[in-house]
Amino acid sequence: MNLRFRNDSRGFTLVELMIAMAFIAMLLLAIAMLVIQIGGTYNKGVTMKSVNQAGRAITEDMRRTIAASKPFDATVVAHYNDAAGRLCTGTYSYIWNKGSLASPANEYAAGPHSATPIRFVKVIDNGAGYCADPTKDIVFGDATELLSENNLAVQLFSIRPLSGAVFSGSKMYGLRMVLSDAGQESVYVNTIDDSGCKAPGEDGASPNHCAVNVVEFTALAGRREVR
Repeated sequence: MNLRFRNDSRGFTLVELMIAMAFIAMLLLAIAMLVIQIGGTYNKGVTMKSVNQAGRAITEDMRRTIAASKPFDATVVAHYNDAAGRLCTGTYSYIWNKGSLASPANEYAAGPHSATPIRFVKVIDNGAGYCADPTKDIVFGDATELLSENNLAVQLFSIRPLSGAVFSGSKMYGLRMVLSDAGQESVYVNTIDDSGCKAPGEDGASPNHCAVNVVEFTALAGRREVR
């Protein structure tokens, strides 16, 4: 008896192979885009948490400092083409650079930290000398960095006197500060209201990565107990 075996197994055709490869490529691309989106959302959340914590810490510190100071001329001294600023309260001063410090304007003076750019520091400054001379060197030993996270930066800082009934010899100020990730100038809205990130669809917008917090608060200088 002759037995004949028939081999019906066939391989993929070229068209079938190309279709399968295209499907796998699209699947991998979708997975990669999902991972990138999740990673961006997570990083934004982490940065936003740091921005909010820094905003609260700076707010409390400035309120205490201003409350302990005498009423002062509430102006921000800007220099280096508005890339940096200083606010002096009489005993302590606040000094900062804007943005990612690509061209730092405020740096520490001579010593081991010479030419190290600052971000947002509080400096011992009796007599407001740092505002009287905006180019005065910053002494590292006199300064305390208030932005604990290295990836954060000041984008805007302003202060103005407020009208209203206050105690004799005291003065109320309104302060506004915008904090963000240090590398987010391209997605930061630099408009009149400085409201935050650019809206989706705007040139340079990155809503999944941009983390901006607008901090607004009031502080009373020369505060004292009513008798």
